Amino acid sequence: MILTSSPYHLTENNAPDSVCIHALLTVFDSVKDHLSVVGRDYRYRQVNSAYERAFGVSRESIVGKRIDEIFGKQVFNEVIKPKLDACFAGETVCYRKAFDFPGYGGERFMEVRYHPIFSQDSEEHTTVVAVVVSVHDLTLMKKTADQLNDLTRIDALTGLPNRQSVNEALKHHVAELQTHGEEFTVMYLDLDDFRLLIDLHGQRITDELLHGLGQRFRDCFRKDEFIGRYGEDVFIALLPGHLEDSEVSRFQERLLMDIERPMNVLGHVIKPRMSIGAAIAPTDGEDVETLLNQANQTMCRHKASRKSVVQARQYF
Repeated sequence: MILTSSPYHLTENNAPDSVCIHALLTVFDSVKDHLSVVGRDYRYRQVNSAYERAFGVSRESIVGKRIDEIFGKQVFNEVIKPKLDACFAGETVCYRKAFDFPGYGGERFMEVRYHPIFSQDSEEHTTVVAVVVSVHDLTLMKKTADQLNDLTRIDALTGLPNRQSVNEALKHHVAELQTHGEEFTVMYLDLDDFRLLIDLHGQRITDELLHGLGQRFRDCFRKDEFIGRYGEDVFIALLPGHLEDSEVSRFQERLLMDIERPMNVLGHVIKPRMSIGAAIAPTDGEDVETLLNQANQTMCRHKASRKSVVQARQYF
Protein backbone atom coordinates (compact mmCIF):
# COMPACT_ATOMS: atom_id res chain seq x y z
CA MET A 1 0.00 0.00 0.00
CA ILE A 2 1.30 3.48 -0.79
CA LEU A 3 0.67 7.09 0.19
CA THR A 4 -0.39 9.39 -2.63
CA SER A 5 -1.02 13.14 -2.79
CA SER A 6 -3.39 14.88 -0.35
CA PRO A 7 -5.99 13.80 0.54
CA TYR A 8 -4.00 10.71 1.41
CA HIS A 9 -5.09 7.42 -0.15
CA LEU A 10 -4.02 3.86 0.45
CA THR A 11 -4.25 1.48 -2.50
CA GLU A 12 -3.16 -2.09 -3.05
CA ASN A 13 -1.77 -1.45 -6.50
CA ASN A 14 1.86 -0.87 -7.35
CA ALA A 15 3.21 -1.57 -3.85
CA PRO A 16 6.56 0.22 -3.42
CA ASP A 17 9.74 -1.74 -3.15
CA SER A 18 11.76 -1.96 0.08
CA VAL A 19 13.95 1.02 -0.88
CA CYS A 20 10.95 3.34 -1.13
CA ILE A 21 9.51 2.02 2.12
CA HIS A 22 12.84 2.58 3.85
CA ALA A 23 13.05 6.13 2.46
CA LEU A 24 9.54 7.00 3.66
CA LEU A 25 10.24 5.63 7.14
CA THR A 26 13.53 7.56 7.30
CA VAL A 27 11.74 10.82 6.51
CA PHE A 28 8.96 9.95 8.97
CA ASP A 29 11.50 9.35 11.70
CA SER A 30 13.62 12.44 11.03
CA VAL A 31 10.79 14.98 11.26
CA LYS A 32 11.01 17.11 14.41
CA ASP A 33 7.24 17.27 14.81
CA HIS A 34 5.49 14.44 16.63
CA LEU A 35 4.07 12.11 13.99
CA SER A 36 1.80 9.14 14.50
CA VAL A 37 -0.62 6.98 12.56
CA VAL A 38 -3.86 6.06 14.34
CA GLY A 39 -6.36 3.40 13.26
CA ARG A 40 -10.13 3.52 13.51
CA ASP A 41 -9.89 1.56 16.75
CA TYR A 42 -7.99 4.55 18.22
CA ARG A 43 -4.81 2.50 18.48
CA TYR A 44 -1.40 3.65 17.40
CA ARG A 45 -0.14 2.03 14.19
CA GLN A 46 3.18 3.89 14.15
CA VAL A 47 4.98 6.79 15.86
CA ASN A 48 8.24 8.58 15.06
CA SER A 49 11.31 9.33 17.20
CA ALA A 50 9.97 12.74 18.28
CA TYR A 51 6.92 10.98 19.72
CA GLU A 52 9.18 8.64 21.68
CA ARG A 53 11.09 11.59 23.16
CA ALA A 54 7.90 13.42 24.12
CA PHE A 55 6.70 10.52 26.27
CA GLY A 56 10.09 9.22 27.32
CA VAL A 57 9.32 5.65 26.22
CA SER A 58 10.13 3.46 23.22
CA ARG A 59 7.80 3.28 20.25
CA GLU A 60 7.35 -0.44 20.95
CA SER A 61 5.60 0.50 24.19
CA ILE A 62 3.30 2.94 22.33
CA VAL A 63 2.42 1.16 19.08
CA GLY A 64 -0.66 -0.99 19.55
CA LYS A 65 -1.96 0.93 22.54
CA ARG A 66 -5.14 3.02 22.56
CA ILE A 67 -4.71 6.77 22.76
CA ASP A 68 -6.49 6.94 26.12
CA GLU A 69 -3.81 4.66 27.56
CA ILE A 70 -1.23 7.33 26.71
CA PHE A 71 -3.12 10.58 27.33
CA GLY A 72 -5.67 9.43 29.89
CA LYS A 73 -9.42 8.93 29.48
CA GLN A 74 -10.46 12.51 30.28
CA VAL A 75 -8.22 14.20 27.68
CA PHE A 76 -9.08 11.47 25.18
CA ASN A 77 -12.86 11.70 25.63
CA GLU A 78 -13.10 15.50 25.93
CA VAL A 79 -10.44 16.64 23.45
CA ILE A 80 -8.95 13.99 21.20
CA LYS A 81 -11.79 11.58 20.35
CA PRO A 82 -14.31 14.16 19.03
CA LYS A 83 -11.67 15.56 16.67
CA LEU A 84 -10.50 12.12 15.57
CA ASP A 85 -14.11 11.14 14.85
CA ALA A 86 -14.46 14.23 12.66
CA CYS A 87 -11.32 13.17 10.81
CA PHE A 88 -12.60 9.60 10.38
CA ALA A 89 -15.65 11.23 8.78
CA GLY A 90 -13.32 12.74 6.16
CA GLU A 91 -12.42 16.15 7.61
CA THR A 92 -8.92 17.58 8.07
CA VAL A 93 -8.81 18.86 11.65
CA CYS A 94 -6.50 21.43 13.26
CA TYR A 95 -6.49 22.76 16.82
CA ARG A 96 -4.13 24.16 19.46
CA LYS A 97 -3.90 23.04 23.07
CA ALA A 98 -1.47 22.58 25.96
CA PHE A 99 -0.49 18.98 26.72
CA ASP A 100 1.65 17.50 29.46
CA PHE A 101 4.53 15.44 28.05
CA PRO A 102 6.57 13.38 30.56
CA GLY A 103 9.60 13.37 28.28
CA TYR A 104 9.74 17.18 28.32
CA GLY A 105 9.22 17.44 32.06
CA GLY A 106 6.17 19.64 31.77
CA GLU A 107 3.49 21.24 29.66
CA ARG A 108 3.90 22.21 26.01
CA PHE A 109 1.58 24.26 23.81
CA MET A 110 1.02 22.34 20.58
CA GLU A 111 -0.68 22.70 17.21
CA VAL A 112 -2.28 19.37 16.30
CA ARG A 113 -3.36 18.40 12.78
CA TYR A 114 -5.33 15.29 11.81
CA HIS A 115 -5.09 14.16 8.18
CA PRO A 116 -7.43 11.38 6.96
CA ILE A 117 -5.98 8.44 5.03
CA PHE A 118 -8.47 7.11 2.48
CA SER A 119 -8.81 3.59 1.11
CA GLN A 120 -10.47 3.10 -2.27
CA ASP A 121 -13.26 0.55 -1.67
CA SER A 122 -14.58 0.92 -5.19
CA GLU A 123 -14.52 3.41 -8.05
CA GLU A 124 -17.22 5.46 -6.34
CA HIS A 125 -16.53 4.97 -2.65
CA THR A 126 -13.64 5.65 -0.30
CA THR A 127 -13.24 5.00 3.43
CA VAL A 128 -11.00 6.64 5.99
CA VAL A 129 -8.94 3.77 7.35
CA ALA A 130 -6.47 5.71 9.49
CA VAL A 131 -5.37 9.19 10.51
CA VAL A 132 -1.93 10.77 10.31
CA VAL A 133 -1.44 13.01 13.35
CA SER A 134 1.20 15.75 13.23
CA VAL A 135 1.93 17.78 16.37
CA HIS A 136 4.00 20.97 16.14
CA ASP A 137 5.47 22.59 19.27
CA LEU A 138 4.36 26.26 19.58
CA THR A 139 5.49 26.72 23.19
CA LEU A 140 8.26 29.23 22.44
CA MET A 141 6.07 31.21 20.05
CA LYS A 142 3.24 31.35 22.61
CA LYS A 143 5.64 32.39 25.37
CA THR A 144 6.99 35.21 23.20
CA ALA A 145 3.47 36.29 22.24
CA ASP A 146 2.39 36.24 25.90
CA GLN A 147 5.40 38.35 26.88
CA LEU A 148 4.65 40.90 24.16
CA ASN A 149 1.01 40.91 25.20
CA ASP A 150 2.04 41.52 28.81
CA LEU A 151 4.27 44.41 27.74
CA THR A 152 1.32 46.14 26.09
CA ARG A 153 -0.48 46.04 29.46
CA ILE A 154 2.34 47.38 31.62
CA ASP A 155 3.12 51.04 32.27
CA ALA A 156 6.78 51.46 31.34
CA LEU A 157 7.45 54.21 33.91
CA THR A 158 6.02 52.62 37.07
CA GLY A 159 6.04 48.95 36.12
CA LEU A 160 2.39 48.74 37.16
CA PRO A 161 -0.53 47.61 34.98
CA ASN A 162 -1.48 50.42 32.60
CA ARG A 163 -4.83 52.05 31.81
CA GLN A 164 -5.86 49.22 29.47
CA SER A 165 -5.20 46.67 32.20
CA VAL A 166 -7.09 48.78 34.74
CA ASN A 167 -10.14 48.91 32.48
CA GLU A 168 -9.98 45.16 31.90
CA ALA A 169 -9.69 44.49 35.65
CA LEU A 170 -12.64 46.78 36.37
CA LYS A 171 -14.80 45.03 33.77
CA HIS A 172 -13.80 41.64 35.17
CA HIS A 173 -14.75 42.59 38.72
CA VAL A 174 -18.07 44.06 37.58
CA ALA A 175 -18.82 40.86 35.65
CA GLU A 176 -18.00 38.76 38.72
CA LEU A 177 -20.28 41.00 40.79
CA GLN A 178 -23.17 40.60 38.36
CA THR A 179 -22.66 36.86 37.86
CA HIS A 180 -21.56 35.60 41.26
CA GLY A 181 -22.24 38.51 43.61
CA GLU A 182 -18.52 38.99 44.28
CA GLU A 183 -18.24 42.36 46.06
CA PHE A 184 -15.19 44.59 45.71
CA THR A 185 -13.86 48.08 46.45
CA VAL A 186 -12.51 50.62 43.95
CA MET A 187 -9.90 53.07 45.21
CA TYR A 188 -9.02 56.24 43.30
CA LEU A 189 -5.55 57.60 44.16
CA ASP A 190 -4.29 60.99 42.97
CA LEU A 191 -0.77 62.39 43.47
CA ASP A 192 -1.26 65.90 44.87
CA ASP A 193 0.18 68.94 43.08
CA PHE A 194 1.67 66.95 40.26
CA ARG A 195 2.27 70.01 38.04
CA LEU A 196 3.94 71.82 40.92
CA LEU A 197 6.32 68.89 41.34
CA ILE A 198 7.25 69.08 37.66
CA ASP A 199 7.80 72.88 37.90
CA LEU A 200 9.98 72.48 41.00
CA HIS A 201 12.03 69.47 40.04
CA GLY A 202 11.63 68.90 36.32
CA GLN A 203 10.26 65.98 34.34
CA ARG A 204 13.21 63.62 34.93
CA ILE A 205 13.01 63.75 38.73
CA THR A 206 9.21 63.51 38.64
CA ASP A 207 9.46 60.43 36.44
CA GLU A 208 11.87 58.88 38.94
CA LEU A 209 9.43 59.72 41.71
CA LEU A 210 6.65 57.90 39.85
CA HIS A 211 8.98 54.94 39.33
CA GLY A 212 9.63 54.82 43.07
CA LEU A 213 5.91 55.08 43.83
CA GLY A 214 5.32 52.11 41.56
CA GLN A 215 7.60 50.00 43.73
CA ARG A 216 5.95 51.24 46.92
CA PHE A 217 2.54 50.35 45.56
CA ARG A 218 3.69 46.83 44.69
CA ASP A 219 4.95 46.41 48.23
CA CYS A 220 1.67 47.62 49.75
CA PHE A 221 -0.77 45.39 47.85
CA ARG A 222 -1.22 41.63 48.14
CA LYS A 223 -1.30 39.28 45.15
CA ASP A 224 -5.10 39.07 45.17
CA GLU A 225 -5.34 42.88 45.11
CA PHE A 226 -4.84 45.10 42.08
CA ILE A 227 -3.09 48.44 41.61
CA GLY A 228 -2.49 50.12 38.27
CA ARG A 229 -1.64 53.48 36.76
CA TYR A 230 -4.77 54.99 35.25
CA GLY A 231 -3.50 58.41 34.20
CA GLU A 232 -0.51 60.72 34.50
CA ASP A 233 -0.81 61.06 38.28
CA VAL A 234 -3.82 58.80 38.93
CA PHE A 235 -3.79 55.20 40.18
CA ILE A 236 -6.67 52.75 40.59
CA ALA A 237 -6.73 49.96 43.17
CA LEU A 238 -9.21 47.09 43.39
CA LEU A 239 -9.72 45.18 46.62
CA PRO A 240 -11.72 41.92 46.42
CA GLY A 241 -14.36 40.85 48.91
CA HIS A 242 -16.76 42.66 51.20
CA LEU A 243 -15.26 45.56 53.18
CA GLU A 244 -16.98 47.85 55.65
CA ASP A 245 -16.39 51.61 55.47
CA SER A 246 -14.22 51.41 58.57
CA GLU A 247 -12.03 48.71 57.00
CA VAL A 248 -11.56 50.81 53.88
CA SER A 249 -10.61 53.83 56.00
CA ARG A 250 -8.00 51.84 57.93
CA PHE A 251 -6.58 50.48 54.69
CA GLN A 252 -6.27 54.01 53.29
CA GLU A 253 -4.53 55.24 56.43
CA ARG A 254 -1.96 52.44 56.31
CA LEU A 255 -1.45 53.03 52.60
CA LEU A 256 -0.81 56.76 53.06
CA MET A 257 1.71 56.06 55.81
CA ASP A 258 3.73 53.93 53.40
CA ILE A 259 3.28 56.03 50.27
CA GLU A 260 3.91 59.45 51.84
CA ARG A 261 7.25 58.57 53.43
CA PRO A 262 10.04 60.91 52.23
CA MET A 263 11.80 59.55 49.15
CA ASN A 264 15.34 60.27 47.95
CA VAL A 265 15.03 60.91 44.24
CA LEU A 266 18.33 61.60 42.45
CA GLY A 267 19.62 63.54 45.46
CA HIS A 268 16.33 65.34 46.17
CA VAL A 269 14.31 64.33 49.24
CA ILE A 270 10.67 64.52 48.22
CA LYS A 271 7.64 63.80 50.40
CA PRO A 272 4.89 62.71 48.03
CA ARG A 273 1.29 63.45 49.03
CA MET A 274 -1.62 61.33 47.89
CA SER A 275 -5.39 61.88 48.01
CA ILE A 276 -7.56 58.76 48.11
CA GLY A 277 -11.23 58.05 47.53
CA ALA A 278 -13.14 54.77 47.53
CA ALA A 279 -16.35 53.27 46.22
CA ILE A 280 -17.73 49.96 47.47
CA ALA A 281 -19.59 47.75 45.02
CA PRO A 282 -22.50 47.21 44.91
CA THR A 283 -23.38 49.78 47.62
CA ASP A 284 -21.97 52.75 45.68
CA GLY A 285 -22.62 51.41 42.20
CA GLU A 286 -22.72 48.31 40.02
CA ASP A 287 -21.03 49.51 36.82
CA VAL A 288 -17.56 50.78 35.97
CA GLU A 289 -18.50 54.39 35.22
CA THR A 290 -20.56 54.87 38.39
CA LEU A 291 -17.94 53.32 40.64
CA LEU A 292 -15.09 55.38 39.15
CA ASN A 293 -17.11 58.59 39.42
CA GLN A 294 -18.03 57.85 43.03
CA ALA A 295 -14.43 57.02 43.96
CA ASN A 296 -13.20 60.17 42.18
CA GLN A 297 -15.68 62.38 44.04
CA THR A 298 -14.63 60.87 47.36
CA MET A 299 -11.00 61.49 46.46
CA CYS A 300 -11.74 65.14 45.66
CA ARG A 301 -13.38 65.60 49.06
CA HIS A 302 -10.36 64.03 50.72
CA LYS A 303 -8.05 66.36 48.81
CA ALA A 304 -10.09 69.41 49.78
CA SER A 305 -10.14 68.38 53.43
CA ARG A 306 -6.35 68.48 53.60
CA LYS A 307 -5.07 71.61 51.85
CA SER A 308 -6.22 73.13 48.62
CA VAL A 309 -2.72 74.35 47.83
CA VAL A 310 0.47 72.69 49.04
CA GLN A 311 3.36 75.06 49.57
CA ALA A 312 6.56 74.26 47.72
CA ARG A 313 8.56 73.79 50.93
CA GLN A 314 6.55 70.67 51.77
CA TYR A 315 8.28 68.83 48.97
CA PHE A 316 11.83 69.23 50.37
